[in-house]
Amino acid sequence: MSVIYGLCILISGLLNLLLPYTIDHESYWVSCAIRFVQGLSEGLLYPSCYGILRHWSTPAERGRIVAAVLTGSYAAPILGFPVAGFLTHYIGWEYVFYVSGGACVVWYLIFLGIVSEKPSHDPQINDEELDYLTTSQGDSSLDYENIKIPWKDILTSPPVIALCACNVARNWVFILILTNEPYYLNNFEFTVAENGVLSSIPHIFKVLASILGGFIADFVIGRRLLNTTILRKLLTALGFGGQSVCFLVLTFTVEPLYVMIFLTLGVGMFGLSVSGWQINHYDLATRYAGVLVSITSASGAVAAVIVPIVAGELTLNNEMSGWNTLFYITISIVLTALVIFLIFGTGQEQRWAHPPPDIELVQKQDPLARKPYNIRLQQRLSATPEERSLAERNGTKAGNPVYRTSQ
Repeated sequence: MSVIYGLCILISGLLNLLLPYTIDHESYWVSCAIRFVQGLSEGLLYPSCYGILRHWSTPAERGRIVAAVLTGSYAAPILGFPVAGFLTHYIGWEYVFYVSGGACVVWYLIFLGIVSEKPSHDPQINDEELDYLTTSQGDSSLDYENIKIPWKDILTSPPVIALCACNVARNWVFILILTNEPYYLNNFEFTVAENGVLSSIPHIFKVLASILGGFIADFVIGRRLLNTTILRKLLTALGFGGQSVCFLVLTFTVEPLYVMIFLTLGVGMFGLSVSGWQINHYDLATRYAGVLVSITSASGAVAAVIVPIVAGELTLNNEMSGWNTLFYITISIVLTALVIFLIFGTGQEQRWAHPPPDIELVQKQDPLARKPYNIRLQQRLSATPEERSLAERNGTKAGNPVYRTSQ
């Protein structure tokens, strides 16, 4: 997964460096082909990211870790909008592509040096940390050769369908704001540089709300104040519902100050839902979290295709009536997704998340794993269910599990 994740960003960055050349030479179809390949590579980012975090996040810390990682995509506009505005205004639009593409290449080189796909592959991790991570995750951290992905169960699962609906709403809003926010703010006579800075403000609030939501989720689960299902639905309702209210207010005001306040709140409130429906992939099936994200991301891609077409038609003349209609459509999509999640969403692990009980499991060989980890893994596999349960309970507290070794 880490190899896929790194290559996705590298490929996208390298192609970004080519775009100014193809655009300057009016190579329309080549530019479209580049953007298509970029879309394919970036489409694998979230599934591979979730696959990596499956091994590096424990249930007690998952809210904070996943929220912190996902805020990277939300934080990008914080730098992207003002930097793009500055480069376009003072140097040239081509340098927006050069700087962003070059940053991807530099990031990839750093990524190669410091990131390992699994804790057992990391040469810097100590035995106590390794034991804590593998023990806290239970059997979900193990990979088996003879286990097939239960595609039919996943695709027909109501909770998964609910997550697909949420991702459609998420992508609709994300793409709408990312591609049209500066154009929307042009109605209020800001300069290009001012527009770039103001466009980044809502995303700052979203990042802060995402991190806050992660801490709230872990605190509530750790103290057992609410069960997981109620917590996920509550955070999703706050994010989607709050966003809808703020977008509705935008249809009633043209005062620049109020527009910025409610646009910031509307975009930012979504951050709370990160620890709601987005982390819910792990609740349903930690082992298949990457698979679930690939499915929900595919459904969300539909919105990413439709949004530019709808927004382009409604805001062709950049009139407020067109923007208001676009906000009404957005609110309807977001609230529909929320209702579906409130009805069908759950925080309970699904039965298809576990290997079938009637087959003998064959552990995958991992040549990159450290030897001490392999020894502990063999001890773990040879333990009886009672011994494994006791060791996991003790290991979660002490970080030093003890398993029976087969003779």
